[in-house]
Amino acid sequence: MGLELTGRRKDGSEFPIELMLSPLDSAEGTLVTAAIRDISVRKDAEKHLVQMEARYRGLLEAAPDAMVVVNQDGDIVLLNAQAERQFGYRRDELLGQKVTNIVPEGFAERLIADDTRSAAEALAQQIGMGLELTGRRKDGSEFPIELMLSPLDSGDGMLVTRRSAT
Repeated sequence: MGLELTGRRKDGSEFPIELMLSPLDSAEGTLVTAAIRDISVRKDAEKHLVQMEARYRGLLEAAPDAMVVVNQDGDIVLLNAQAERQFGYRRDELLGQKVTNIVPEGFAERLIADDTRSAAEALAQQIGMGLELTGRRKDGSEFPIELMLSPLDSGDGMLVTRRSAT
């Protein structure tokens, strides 16, 4: 990774560059070679990604229900303010925690109707259907919830959005 700087074209316009320096031994002593790369396309893509993420987070926060995004390992990776209020946790207390802290640990087993399907297969069949479960607040009190599961394809694999409605 090089140093990100701003380059200037002959017409005076500026553009983002990446500068990589490398030492080169020669008969005259150590010289430095510089590789300069125009990173305009990358910077535009990063800007677009930030804008899309802001829109996504805005939609998540505007949802009337508690929304919790869970990765394949069952770790909470994203949640909205309604989830904070409903479960009584601050966001930073739930991020990275197991979803089983707020919903029953055995809920996957409830999805399995028989011994012929794995928990993952049963979960896939329940996508989009409401599951009536019990949620657990930070203070340990329990309350009824309806859990709606939705798949969300991400760069980190398939995530599951869990929408809880009381």
